Amino acid sequence: MRLGETPSRRKALRLLLGTCGAALLSPQRPARAATAMAAVPFPNGAAVLVAGTPDGPLDHWAAVLVPALARAFPPDTRLVRQNAIGNDGVTGANQFTALAVPDGATALLVPGAAATAWLVGDPRTHFDLASWVPTLNALTPSVVMGKVPLSALAPDQSPRIAAGTPTGPDLPALLALELLGTSFTAVFGLAEPEQARTALGEGSVDLVFLHGEDVPEQAGALAREGAVPLFSFGAVDAAGRRTRDPLMPDVPTLEEVSLSLLGHPLRGRLLGAWQAAAAATALDYALVLPSLTPPDVVGLWRRMSAAMAAAPVVRALAGAASVRIETAPDANSGTVAVAADAATLLALRGWLVRRFGWTPT
Repeated sequence: MRLGETPSRRKALRLLLGTCGAALLSPQRPARAATAMAAVPFPNGAAVLVAGTPDGPLDHWAAVLVPALARAFPPDTRLVRQNAIGNDGVTGANQFTALAVPDGATALLVPGAAATAWLVGDPRTHFDLASWVPTLNALTPSVVMGKVPLSALAPDQSPRIAAGTPTGPDLPALLALELLGTSFTAVFGLAEPEQARTALGEGSVDLVFLHGEDVPEQAGALAREGAVPLFSFGAVDAAGRRTRDPLMPDVPTLEEVSLSLLGHPLRGRLLGAWQAAAAATALDYALVLPSLTPPDVVGLWRRMSAAMAAAPVVRALAGAASVRIETAPDANSGTVAVAADAATLLALRGWLVRRFGWTPT
């Protein structure tokens, strides 16, 4: 693998067009390369493909993670960082799928937005998220807040919720209201937190969905303006149980609200879709390898990822942003939760068509 410095935006565009793909990702190697890898890891260097443009939303993480990862690599291994264009991660994920070979020399740092795009069947996606081998996940909390009581979420009520689009990171909040049987109205075009906050203050919406980094800080600001947290999506433990989010221990989970309002646990054909969409929105970013990467190489990457996550600078950034970093084996559960089966994907996409008239274009 020929390695070079981080490309400029113009070079990144050429990478997308495939004119210099060989400079980014490992060329095809004979089958014996996997055996040699165990003795001499990454003899030609390694790369992290960052699925986002320089100065994009993922870039501040890449600037900290890649140097910390490089310090965890075997001595004298050269690790380079390359950026793809497009900040939702779809272009980078496509590029990774098309060009990366499973020798462990290239990993993908990808935002959770790419997972949501895969779930809804965005026609731009040409990758199979279910085939990725995770080495690290970064998770964030989610909470629905409003200036209405919890009873406003009952089936005979019609609250209005702020959202960007039906297929963006607000998707699990819309599915949650559907599972509760609420006759809600989605007010689209409010993708930015400040837009949703303004709409709530003006009374043009009743509910907002907070997700991503800095959620506790955002929730605190809304609380000072009279909003209350109604439910969170909680946190999933190693056994797959959903519990209250440790960052918001006083906020009930959606399951608790279902028991309170409906008298039964969450159920219905869209339950799996909500679980997958909630996992995708909770995913701030992930570091993954291609499918069929040799087990010994996967093990090496996972050890290096754990060392990277333990670096003081990474822990400090994660703590400041209210991000929880998971490494193997816990990182596996995050990818499994997003990778819904065909029946769940069909139910989700059918609901999007019926409920919002959405069609992939």
